[in-house]
Amino acid sequence: MDTGSAETAGNTVGSTAAEPVWTGLPPGLLRMRRLLLVVWLGLLTIVLGVLLAVFAGAVWAAFALLPFALLVWGWGMLGRNWRSWRYAERAD
Repeated sequence: MDTGSAETAGNTVGSTAAEPVWTGLPPGLLRMRRLLLVVWLGLLTIVLGVLLAVFAGAVWAAFALLPFALLVWGWGMLGRNWRSWRYAERAD
């Protein structure tokens, strides 16, 4: 659908309307999500490690690696999700 905008003015006879410009999410959103992940899972890792070491022994403190593994996995998944989101704004 041609709206007569400047974007479509230079099209030749056989071409279609101009493709929309896809915009990615701001990098600040990724930083905020990763910061929340590090704060909550980092805190959980430290608290769980200390509590298990004090009350159950050093061997049980190794279970604190589970939240740390989730942190590493979540870090990668957040980056992957952030890269996958694109949007195009409509000219209303």
